[in-house]
Order: sequence, then structure tokens, then C-alpha cells
Amino acid sequence: TRTRAFMLLALANLFWGGNWVIGRALRDAMEPVTLNFWRWVVAALILAPFALPHVRREWPIVARHWKAMLFLGALGIGTHNALAYLGLNYTTATNGVS
Repeated sequence: TRTRAFMLLALANLFWGGNWVIGRALRDAMEPVTLNFWRWVVAALILAPFALPHVRREWPIVARHWKAMLFLGALGIGTHNALAYLGLNYTTATNGVS
């Protein structure tokens, strides 16, 4: 399990770094908001089979706090990634990560 934990940590860094490289590579092909939208659509499709059972089980809590979750998701994740992709139009992926 220790090896698995380290592999998952390495994968998290690989995916995070890959996000910046792909964002920089696609800067001429898509607008930052479009790239952000499709990134989250693909992520949602990949994560849905794992997350849906938990969401169903915790649905009363999710339904009660949907406004806060929507606000925090849009502000924290949506805005952060859109601004990151916008910034990658003006700098390299290496500068964007640091």
C-alpha cells in the first residue's frame, strides 16, 4: 500500500503538470473558457462512476448546500482554471506552474 500511495502522489503531480502543458499547447486552438469547460466535462465523465454512489448516499446534504457548493465550485475551480489558461496565452507552461 505504501508503493501505491507514492504512485498515486506521482500521478497527481503528472496530471497537474500535464494540465499546464496541455493548456499551453492548446492556447491557439481554443479559448481559455472553452478549454476549461471541456476539461471539466471530461473529468466529470471519468470521475462519475466513482463519485455517483457517494453523491446518492449523501444527497440530502448536497441538496441542502447546493448554493454554497455551486458558488465555491465556480469561484474556486472554474475561475482558477480559466484564469490559468488565459495566463498561458502569455507565458510558458514552466512559468505558469511556478
